[in-house]
Amino acid sequence: LARVSIEPRALVRSLRQLLSEAIGLPSLSFQLQLHSGVQITDDDLCINDILPSGFARLIVTGTLATFAVTASRDGSARVWAATQQLRSSSSSGGSERCLRACRGHDGTVYGVALAPAGCGGGGLMATASGDRTARLWDPHSGECLRCLVGHKGAVRSVAFSPDGASLATASEDGSARIWSVDSGELLRVFNVGGIPITSATFAPDSAALLLALGDGTAAIHCVETCDRLQRFYGHSQALRSASFSLDGAMVLSASEDRVARLWSTATGECIRELHCNGWVGSAVLSPDGGSILTASADSLGRLWSLCGRCMFELKGHRDYVSSAMFSPDGSSVITASGDTTSKVWDVASGSCALTLEGHENAVLAATISH
Repeated sequence: LARVSIEPRALVRSLRQLLSEAIGLPSLSFQLQLHSGVQITDDDLCINDILPSGFARLIVTGTLATFAVTASRDGSARVWAATQQLRSSSSSGGSERCLRACRGHDGTVYGVALAPAGCGGGGLMATASGDRTARLWDPHSGECLRCLVGHKGAVRSVAFSPDGASLATASEDGSARIWSVDSGELLRVFNVGGIPITSATFAPDSAALLLALGDGTAAIHCVETCDRLQRFYGHSQALRSASFSLDGAMVLSASEDRVARLWSTATGECIRELHCNGWVGSAVLSPDGGSILTASADSLGRLWSLCGRCMFELKGHRDYVSSAMFSPDGSSVITASGDTTSKVWDVASGSCALTLEGHENAVLAATISH
């Protein structure tokens, strides 16, 4: 629910269209409540005749909550409506839920991230590409706001800091970089001796950066000094990604050796191994820390207990699942697949709630936000 004071004359000019584009949903409802107590709904747009001067209160209602973003080998990122209302609608196909396609990269888009809601960078989207750049976008308009240039190899991932002020990029050139979201200024460079870096993720306190490396290890570096603080050994093949738990006490790694591993951040000790039937593209802990989600080449997403038991499989994709992520509240999961689709799943039932169709090549990354 949003309440703002606004001159009524300004609302007459395509009020519904302006609000829908600003929020990024195809439609919404609104209500204009005059000081006299009279209410005007979106069916009554000619308000100049009713209140030619003075102010009114605009009450915008509807689910402004959920949308998804995807990254693909077709060179684009897409923004999708994924509201509860649209999920429950059986009349609209998946392609109709695409709000816009963000194009500008000259190569595969490997990664996509949304800035945390309610922070300085809130409302921004970032992409990582094989064209050696990362880009910042306004997902509501599809406008590219900034192109971050400097890497000498494909950029494989992007991640915002928890406060939204910084963006981390990971590249096959053997470096990770931290950039200012506001200015695009390069703030830090982390070099790991030419080893490809497949992902870079901030710790919950933004003080450390977790790197997934092509030599099968993961490493934590201090953001302030760039010094390495911890390293995790045990995988036999390259890592595809690594992530922190929400409290920073644990790290998850996903590898081409078909294993995801859960580690103690403090000791570097492996706590648990999760074995899949193909390379593991991603492994993340649920927001409540009670379960683990993996994506793998056998076309499945899996939800695991912390003791390593597979609780259920997310079945429906026809090709590899490159990534799987929880929604911020943990109630939904979004998967990205080589079958050119992304799917939204209900965690409670394990059922597919929504299929997002429209990309012309494999979907490599996806995330969902409230």
